[in-house]
Amino acid sequence: FAYVRAHYQVYPLRFIAGALVAGGLIQATIALGQTIMQHDLGLRLFGESPLSPTTAGVAKIDTVNGKLIRAYGTFPHPNVLGAYLVTALLSAYYVFVRYAERSRVAGLVLIGILVFGLISTYSRLSIAMWAASSAFFLVYCIVARREPTTGEMRIRLRSQAILLGCTLIGLFIGVFTTNAVLFSRIQPGALEETVSLRAQYNQVGAAAWLEAPVLGVGIGNIIPYFEQRYDSYDYPAWVFQPPHNLYVLIAAETGTVGLVVFIALLGLVALRCIVGLRQHRGSDSVISVVLFVSFLVLAFFDHYFWTLQQGRLLWWLVIGLCCASPLVTTFPRASNK
Repeated sequence: FAYVRAHYQVYPLRFIAGALVAGGLIQATIALGQTIMQHDLGLRLFGESPLSPTTAGVAKIDTVNGKLIRAYGTFPHPNVLGAYLVTALLSAYYVFVRYAERSRVAGLVLIGILVFGLISTYSRLSIAMWAASSAFFLVYCIVARREPTTGEMRIRLRSQAILLGCTLIGLFIGVFTTNAVLFSRIQPGALEETVSLRAQYNQVGAAAWLEAPVLGVGIGNIIPYFEQRYDSYDYPAWVFQPPHNLYVLIAAETGTVGLVVFIALLGLVALRCIVGLRQHRGSDSVISVVLFVSFLVLAFFDHYFWTLQQGRLLWWLVIGLCCASPLVTTFPRASNK
């Protein structure tokens, strides 16, 4: 967060977006390889987890042909990979719309790889947020009237956005009409089990907060609390997980004090976003805001922004972008004249 905010003028959004896209392409390629091979690719040196349909603890989907592993990339869980690929995709949209006039085909191919990498995670929420955030970003690029460019440039940006939107719609329809496994993941039966389990985790978090409402049970102590509370039930180890709601988890581990501070921080970031949109209503500001809102929604349904290093890095990267962008647009560099 501090580095991104302090060095935004040295490493502007196009540089950061390009790095995210490059990393996303690597992760998407690994994810597709894992999906095709149905086991890990032996990339232990890069943090890849041991994967196979028979390995305990690996995220799998039951199909008529047996168990299908969800792609991990080199991340600790498919949902975290999904969040990263959503970030990479939105970054790719920004690069494509602003800078890919002479390499449209290559840009669309790379975006397609990222999309199929995201699909291979079978992360329902990440895929839903990708669809929603893509729609918002593209509609903004097409209808916005205050993009800080010339008339000719504005027409080019809109044509790029329309081309990208048509491609994404085709990909979205094609994937959902041909991928029976993905379609089965959004059926009521599959959703009911997930919602029920996550509701139980959130109830444990609420109980922990009620026992220590001011300062919480301590950072990192929710799992020991969970194990102690249900010690007599003889549950398998994988059952003991944090609440799948970032805000409930923060309240449980840091109490009301920590939750109020966290919400105040989000409020300050939101104000920065509003300043950025008012001062510079361009795709540079919008991409950071869309990522921020997407992460706020994802945080209602998972815990990795708090509990996993990769999730924390993603979270603070986006917060840093949101806080840095308004400063750059509101306080430009002084002239040497």
